[in-house]
Amino acid sequence: MMAAARRACVVPRPGALEAKLARLRASGAKDLQVIADFDHTLTGFVLPDGQAAPMCHDIISRSPLMPKAFHTAYDQLCADQKKGLASGTCNWEGWWTRSHDLMIEHELRRQWLPDMIRASGIPCRRGCREFFELLERHAIPALIVSAGIREVITEVLLQGGIVVDSSRVVSNEMEFDADSGLLRSFAEPPLHAHAKTTVSSRAADYFQSIRKKHVVIMGDSLTDCDCLSGVEGVEEVIRIGFFNKRRGIDRGKYEDVFDLLLTNEDFEGADDLDLSPVLELIAGVVSPSGGPNGTDGVNGSLG
Repeated sequence: MMAAARRACVVPRPGALEAKLARLRASGAKDLQVIADFDHTLTGFVLPDGQAAPMCHDIISRSPLMPKAFHTAYDQLCADQKKGLASGTCNWEGWWTRSHDLMIEHELRRQWLPDMIRASGIPCRRGCREFFELLERHAIPALIVSAGIREVITEVLLQGGIVVDSSRVVSNEMEFDADSGLLRSFAEPPLHAHAKTTVSSRAADYFQSIRKKHVVIMGDSLTDCDCLSGVEGVEEVIRIGFFNKRRGIDRGKYEDVFDLLLTNEDFEGADDLDLSPVLELIAGVVSPSGGPNGTDGVNGSLG
């Protein structure tokens, strides 16, 4: 049985956050856009058994549908990455490229993805469907930006009862043979965890078409907010971070970057964060009465 999702919020600079919220409330939904990371942001940190939840590439790298030779090669890839991280010589673009090349070489098929995702147990974070419903109800555009894999992301959301337009997902894009379903290539260059500054050019048409000056951006990594670099016309940003104690990173670094921090530091086992503080924050911006129950959503989240 899945443990209950939980909430724990930290506001490093309360006065600054309230000032930002006041500016967002003044114009409401018409000026608002949302940008969200995927892995461990829209999906959870942990599985029902307490193990770390897989990310997009993990779903494929761990799947028994892939041949033994693939797993042997992928294990070596991960060992090389670990060595590179320890020595400070990790080549991020090289890792993503090698990972994708292995999937092509060992003949991943499009039709395998739904079964791979179901078997992985990857969970949409609790409140994810309500999050997208709230945005749709108020015509707030949402962009998913991820160093994962676009086709995996859309299928994970679909299995969670959420349908998103694939054009609203900026990620690594697979290209399959139309007849056989064999993976033929990935769009280049790869979007890796430290290349989020390229999003403004990758999604230039999207940002030009929506022209929204206020942003709520969500992510679990310190680099997730980099995708706003170079985006023109943005006047105010509220940054929401998901802090996972398992990553071994100093929380203080997250407090320097994010305006609102959801942290699992006091959680045990399969307890996980939910999206209710995010829902209440956005509802408080777009609804004259504040949160979904007519109260101030932000104060309700943090009190």
